[in-house]
Amino acid sequence: MSVWTKVQTKVLAKAVDMKLFEEALRDLELTLDYTEKEIKNSFGKSRVDAMLKFQGNKTALGIVRNAEGGIDLLGDTWRSGIVGDKQQDKLVNMMSQVYQKHKLKRDLELQGWDVKTVKKGNKIELEITQW
Repeated sequence: MSVWTKVQTKVLAKAVDMKLFEEALRDLELTLDYTEKEIKNSFGKSRVDAMLKFQGNKTALGIVRNAEGGIDLLGDTWRSGIVGDKQQDKLVNMMSQVYQKHKLKRDLELQGWDVKTVKKGNKIELEITQW
């Protein structure tokens, strides 16, 4: 059964770097379509700043920028193909984790560190070295 919700996390609550966020979304095969300003299905609809697309396909999910420059996820994961029904929390946590990875990697590289992403099974590790 479908559920229309609004989900927030601390990581994405304020001052989100949208360039990094969009890079992070690509890790999850997601993109933002800023031309689509409304998301809907038979259970609800909302105005959004951008629609979330999965593998190029429209979803009933979108983002809204809040007053602090953060992101709220709106909509319904039902039939999205990204996560299961009623798993908006899981999706926003996945988005938060990949965003943190990209932000940490960028911040370390700006400080002169060499950062490599290493995938070990279901885990992603960052190898950090400085010469």
